[in-house]
Amino acid sequence: KRIPNMSFYTVPKEEENRLDLISWYFYKTPELFWIIMAINDIIDPFDVKEGTVLKIPPKDFVEFELIRKEVID
Repeated sequence: KRIPNMSFYTVPKEEENRLDLISWYFYKTPELFWIIMAINDIIDPFDVKEGTVLKIPPKDFVEFELIRKEVID
C-alpha cells in the first residue's frame, strides 16, 4: 500500500541510534519509534547510522490507519 505524503529524513550524527528522538521530532512522542523501524525494515534500533535516509509516514496516517484502526478492529 502506498502511503501519501511520506517524508524522508536523513539521520544526522547527533541522532545516530536514536529513533526515539526522531519519533519525537515527527510525532511529538518517543513511543512511536517502532513505526519508523517497521516502515524502514530496521531490526536493531541501535544500528541506525548517520546519513541513513529514513521513510517517515505522516502523523495523520499513523494515527488513523495504524493506531486507531487497531483499536476499532
